Amino acid sequence: MEDAPTPKAFISYSRTDADHIKWVVNLAQELVENGVEVILDEWDLQEGQDLYAFMEQAVTDPEVDKVVIVSDEEYARKADEREGGVGTETQIISQDLYDEEVDPDDPQQKFAAVVAERDEGGSAHLPTYMGSRLYIDMSTPDLRRDNFEQLVRWLYDEPISEEPELGKPPAYILQDEGPELGTNSRARRAKKLLRDGDSAALGALREYFKTFAENLERFKVESDSRRLPPEDVLESIDSFQPFRNEAVEVFATLADYWPGDEAGQILHEFFEQLLPYIFTEGPGRSHGTSVDNFAFFVRELFLCAVAVLLDRQRFETVELLMTRSYHVEDDVAGRVELQHFTAFRPYLESLEEHLDHNRINKVSDLMAERAGQKGPENRDLMQADLVLYLRAAMECVHGDVPKYVSWYPDTLLRARRRVRPFRLFARAANGTVEPLDTLFPTSGWDEFEQAVAAIGNGRGFVKFDGWPLEVPRLVGVDQ
Repeated sequence: MEDAPTPKAFISYSRTDADHIKWVVNLAQELVENGVEVILDEWDLQEGQDLYAFMEQAVTDPEVDKVVIVSDEEYARKADEREGGVGTETQIISQDLYDEEVDPDDPQQKFAAVVAERDEGGSAHLPTYMGSRLYIDMSTPDLRRDNFEQLVRWLYDEPISEEPELGKPPAYILQDEGPELGTNSRARRAKKLLRDGDSAALGALREYFKTFAENLERFKVESDSRRLPPEDVLESIDSFQPFRNEAVEVFATLADYWPGDEAGQILHEFFEQLLPYIFTEGPGRSHGTSVDNFAFFVRELFLCAVAVLLDRQRFETVELLMTRSYHVEDDVAGRVELQHFTAFRPYLESLEEHLDHNRINKVSDLMAERAGQKGPENRDLMQADLVLYLRAAMECVHGDVPKYVSWYPDTLLRARRRVRPFRLFARAANGTVEPLDTLFPTSGWDEFEQAVAAIGNGRGFVKFDGWPLEVPRLVGVDQ
């Protein structure tokens, strides 16, 4: 941009009132400060000079590269009614807009509207002849600040980004077959609104999660029996990967851009909508392996959400997901069951009883293979698994939940040889203990250490293939 030629621009506007004239003059000054040569009647129209001749010359001057039309309500009215100086400019501009002699390569690039005002319904005030064209919105102070660069780039013929090279079709297009959730556009809209801090973000988020939960039914694997072959379950899990990645991106955007309790409440609603896929006939009833693919989906999504929230230090949101009950309708018994968060970790018989040779935990293998693919790294999944395991175990020790309630942390199979404590607990051991006070029913490091010891002295720590996991080392209490 150092050698970019200096653009020359004429600003067409209505002298509506003193405030609007000042607005236009300030805009012109900013453009001059950014290297644009500006023709403005406030600066260039001399006393005694014919106003209409000045305007006609400015618009038709071949040395004028661009014409900036600052449009407010008064400008749009005068342009449409061909009134005054604005009307004179309109006759010239509306003709030149379609005159190839203005710019033989692209005649429409000489003129652009800057919207300075909108009506009560939110519609831009624009002359009729500009109504079908793109404009630069500066109708509020924030938009003026945000879109000023867009105006400067247009004046310099330097777009904000070049057209990218044509890429390859996404993987889900190339698949011969496989379910579609129809959530892609809803995910993009929800993420954009969240990043913008738009008040419509929560509604868009609920719409995305509702569509996701309803359309998950499309992943149902048809079978004549209540037992699905492991191969069918694994194939379904593999085809779900793009939608897991999509959901994780939404989780991360929500955690990054939307503070407050609403994030936890909306995530809780989402996972509550997913539980019926595990309890198709009501809680406590055997489903064979007919829903094992759904059980893995829900388990993985819940663990990923907790991992993302812990990474973003949204501890209060994780605490809400662990402490608030989940409602599941029991159609057979005709009542609503309240489920603990450990319901999101069901046993997957089809995977655990049909393991590859010399493997211990198929769920752990799958989680590790899929970690880092547009989602949390495996260390983050393990940390989340450890938090969920400890929370459930401490509640059992305290008698807050029945003793059969537990969370089996499959991913921690790969932490058996880990020497260092996980990040969250290492920081707590060094004094940052507030997150632990939020996540666990303890107060202070000493009480947390006692609670961990009580788990070991009571039911004992979780075991993999008969070997207990060294939980004290992973949380740093032995340091």
